[in-house]
Amino acid sequence: TLREEAAAALESATADAERMRGEAETAALTQLEQADTDAARLREEAEAEAARLRTQGAQALEEARDESAELRDRTKARARELLEKAEARGTDLLENATTQARLAKEDAARAVAEAEAEAEAVRAAVVGIEDAAREESERLTVLAERDLAKARDDAETMLVRARAEADATVTAARKHADRMKSDSDREAEKTRTAGREAAGKEIREAEEAALRLREQAAAELDKAANDAEQMLIRAKGRATEIVGNAERKAEQRVAEAIEQSDRLLAEAQAEDERLRAEATAVIEKARGDSDAMISETRRDTTATRERSDKEAEQLVERARRQAAEGLKQAGKRVDDLVSAAEEQVSEARVDAEKMKVNAAEEAERIRDKAGSEADRVRIAAVKKAEALLSEAEQRLADAQKGADDLRAKVAEQVAAAQREAQAVRRKTAADAEKVLDEARKEAERLRTEARKDADRHRADGQRKLDELNRRRKDITAEMARVQGVLDALAAPGSLASGKGNPSSGGSSGKGPATKGVGSSSSD
Repeated sequence: TLREEAAAALESATADAERMRGEAETAALTQLEQADTDAARLREEAEAEAARLRTQGAQALEEARDESAELRDRTKARARELLEKAEARGTDLLENATTQARLAKEDAARAVAEAEAEAEAVRAAVVGIEDAAREESERLTVLAERDLAKARDDAETMLVRARAEADATVTAARKHADRMKSDSDREAEKTRTAGREAAGKEIREAEEAALRLREQAAAELDKAANDAEQMLIRAKGRATEIVGNAERKAEQRVAEAIEQSDRLLAEAQAEDERLRAEATAVIEKARGDSDAMISETRRDTTATRERSDKEAEQLVERARRQAAEGLKQAGKRVDDLVSAAEEQVSEARVDAEKMKVNAAEEAERIRDKAGSEADRVRIAAVKKAEALLSEAEQRLADAQKGADDLRAKVAEQVAAAQREAQAVRRKTAADAEKVLDEARKEAERLRTEARKDADRHRADGQRKLDELNRRRKDITAEMARVQGVLDALAAPGSLASGKGNPSSGGSSGKGPATKGVGSSSSD
């Protein structure tokens, strides 16, 4: 019958719509899985790039430590060189002082030997020797003090230089640590801001899509009671729109995954500005691959949508042809029934009243049956519309759930990136603090060694000065002893001359004195 054929056509169209919906859902799920796979791959590549950057940062830190150790070794070598020079200078001064003391002793011995013959000349020579010894001792003392002051100045200069180098190293390390900390904080704030903006944008888009879906579902419910064919067309259009929304969601997820990967990569690159030039090629290649993948996904999605639209149009056209053909056949059958009824009326005019009654009853029954059929069709259409509305709401809930999952995933990635940035910042701060501690310890050790060297040089100089003072005192004592001997030798000679002949003693006393003066002059 006409109703059965219409029901069959409606069932066929419904089956085709279900099949198209299933294919669209399968394609959308496949695209979502592909997008998730691509996002995971991009995230792994970003994590690998971040690990490489961290490795290079560790290598740079190791190089800085090696440079610090080399600087420390050079400082030690310079200190040892200065110490060796100071020791050599002290040794030379000691040898010179020893030589001068030995010469002074020889001069004193020679003066004592000559004093036995020439007392007055010895006295003059002793006075000259004492003055020369005093001048030489003072000169040696001045030289020793000057060398000691020079050694002290060299030690102080070396200490100041080492302290300045240590302070410069500490300042540079502190500035580097502060710069890395500020860069990490700035990048973390950018990441949080971008995550909040993306989450807010996604929520607004989901709410707008939900509002549009509710309005469209209400319109479909109002129109479904009037025309079943229009309901089918709207259902197909709705399926196409759902497929488009799924495709847009897939593209949006791919874009968000790419943006998240770019943010993670940018955050990893913020660890060290010096390494950005080396990572540019890798980032550009990843972006090119992502763009190619997105283009391919969009082409596949467009082809799938076009294919679905074409199949839907074919199904609608076939359903229209089947409905028109069914209506035509029904019209023919109605015409045949009318002709048969007219023939029966013509042949049975006698039973006209009876036929009228029977016809009226039959018409009433047909009207009731047609009304029941129309009600059934209307109820089926309403149920179909409600099912489509439920399906739309379910898809909206699924889309909302997907958005929530994606938002949670993005939040987790942002949190992980923040944790990683905090870990890197803590590690960098710890390394910088360790370098600062090592630099402080090394500077303190160098200052201590410089102080010890300066104290040792000062003690050596003081000891040498004390030795020179002791030697000067010994020379002075020796001269005093020689003077006493000369005085003792001179006193008995004058007494013997006075006892022998006063007049001749006077002349003889003048002779040796004159001779002594001449000898002293010749000396």
